[in-house]
Amino acid sequence: MKSKRKLWVTLTLACLFVGTCFWFLTPNNVSKVSAAGASAGAPASGPARITLHVSGRYEQLKFEDAADLPEAELVSANARTLKMAQADINGDGYADMLATYTTERGSELRVRLGSSLGTMDALPQSYMLPAGSAKAIAFGDFNTDGVQDVVVANSEAGTLSMLFGTSQGELKVGPTISLGGNIAALAVADFNRDGLDDLVAVDESSNSLKLIISNGDLSKSVVKSIEPKKMGRLADVKLADFDNDSRLDIALASNSGIAVLYGDGKGTFSRERRLDYTSSVNGMVAADLNGDHIPDIAVAGPAGISVWHSQKKGFSAMKSFAAGDGVSDLTAGNFNSDDLLDLAVVNVATSQVSVLLNNKGKGFSEPADGCRRPRRQSRAEISAITISTALSLAKATAEPCWRFSPRR
Repeated sequence: MKSKRKLWVTLTLACLFVGTCFWFLTPNNVSKVSAAGASAGAPASGPARITLHVSGRYEQLKFEDAADLPEAELVSANARTLKMAQADINGDGYADMLATYTTERGSELRVRLGSSLGTMDALPQSYMLPAGSAKAIAFGDFNTDGVQDVVVANSEAGTLSMLFGTSQGELKVGPTISLGGNIAALAVADFNRDGLDDLVAVDESSNSLKLIISNGDLSKSVVKSIEPKKMGRLADVKLADFDNDSRLDIALASNSGIAVLYGDGKGTFSRERRLDYTSSVNGMVAADLNGDHIPDIAVAGPAGISVWHSQKKGFSAMKSFAAGDGVSDLTAGNFNSDDLLDLAVVNVATSQVSVLLNNKGKGFSEPADGCRRPRRQSRAEISAITISTALSLAKATAEPCWRFSPRR
């Protein structure tokens, strides 16, 4: 059990970290890289390994060194990680790690299987994907065989790649589903309570949601569109039962606000509530953050973390928490074993990961001052980080503040 928890926590932080590195290096964010002291003309570097360095005072956060992950010898130096996610693909109870890459050969999905030892010693399984940047991954049983399947969004191509799981832990390439637009995010759940996994996709180009209500075969299922009004550019979507009526709802984030679309249990989301938030969103989670067994909403934005707790009639007033400089991305996890979910973000301005510990469900501790500010890294070094072939967690003696740097 202890090794399982360590693996899940490690992969949670790894997915948070690499996802933000991809955001950090996209064309729209080149100015942010330059502001961090990057060299615009720096050449791309070869593969590197990542170490997360920890320093501070909080003994509640304890991590042990994790073994570097092996990689195939023939890895393109121009490969770049686009998205990471964790799931138990082979049903053995241990977390597996999935990552999409853009390579000289095209887009690729690599799967690393976890083990009872909390390690991933085997080389990753590799699957080529159709054209387009594979920026989103989701999981579900899409062919009703009881085995976890994978769906990957080929963003600019506006398509979904289906990969069906097998009992041996391998994936079988399935059909490609055309949705059109530019797919930025995915979420999977049973919207209409018929026992089949349905899917919702965020289309950035039309600022709409594409709902696929499954009939047992997603490639032959009907696609419905939801077009929220005055939401700006849509960015992320999460699914949860926010009003505790046993019907799934949708939390939708954009560059100008948050909306909750309440479901009727039949695949329709006609009732809407807007949360008091007008800034951009760099990350969102839907999880029980105060221990009342009802999902809450937290988002990362320019000013830090904003949290809304679910109530019988809507949501509580927004609570805000500082989370360091340049907050981006957001994940939830039990990082100190107290049965309450904590939050973690990436601070792109200082190359750090900050953890906000849950304070008995009443709020979150703010990252302590005094984290060592790392030297500024060149764009070549940051590029090396994003195509890393391994992750190592240095032993934490405390403060929830990690600094990352490449190890060649």
